[in-house]
Amino acid sequence: MDTFDATGNASVKMKSTEALQSLAEPLKKHKAIRKLILVDCDITDPGCEILADVLSENHVIEEVNLEKNKITSAGARALADGLAKNQGVRTLNLLQQATTSKAFGDDCLTHFIEMYNSNVTLTKITWRLDSRKSFMLAKLQTRNVEIRKRLDAGKDYVDLLPDHMRASPPDLTKPGAKPSQMLPKNGSHPASEAKPETSNGEAEVPAPTVDATEKAPEGTGGYVAEKPAEADATEKPAEADATEKPEEADATEKPAESDATEKPEEADATKVDE
Repeated sequence: MDTFDATGNASVKMKSTEALQSLAEPLKKHKAIRKLILVDCDITDPGCEILADVLSENHVIEEVNLEKNKITSAGARALADGLAKNQGVRTLNLLQQATTSKAFGDDCLTHFIEMYNSNVTLTKITWRLDSRKSFMLAKLQTRNVEIRKRLDAGKDYVDLLPDHMRASPPDLTKPGAKPSQMLPKNGSHPASEAKPETSNGEAEVPAPTVDATEKAPEGTGGYVAEKPAEADATEKPAEADATEKPEEADATEKPAESDATEKPEEADATKVDE
């Protein structure tokens, strides 16, 4: 059973708050119901508080239909509080409420905007809203729609999450995952792969420290306390070539010595002739 439908149920309408109270605990623990339909059940604001408690613990329900009830802005605010802790519900229907007010106002809107600071799954709210700030709500819903698209495509969605959720993103790949069930930092899901970078946007590479310790003995005679291999680079330049140049100068002086030794032989030859 993936749908709980109590539309127009006479027993629920007679005492809706008591009926919801009796359903609360079973609904919290149920792991199969995806659609919760409570249309035309005379649900009031106290009933919304009970439903909010259910939604704060059940993360399997994806659709909540509360159309044609008696819910005011107070009841809607209570639902927003419950949805702030929820990572399952995608659509919420609050149309045609039989109350004195014709539409939900700014106070209700503000509550739902705050709710979206932690809710990244609710993509659609069907209601009559009387507020000039409704564009803010539409922007947040669009964000959640994009998160859902990326999730379905197996793509990374971490950059779309609220800032405070990016360090440990919720694992939305698991149906009914609670907000506390975060992706492992080195997990296989694409979302977990978005965090191996440093503050400069480059991946951390620990190899240089290993190379430095391997090259140090060449210039220091194995003295490990000497730090980087940069010192070796300064000891290997053209200074060695400069020491070899004097040898070339000596090679040029040697022919002069051989000439000096030949001159005495010529002098001796003249003495023999005399």
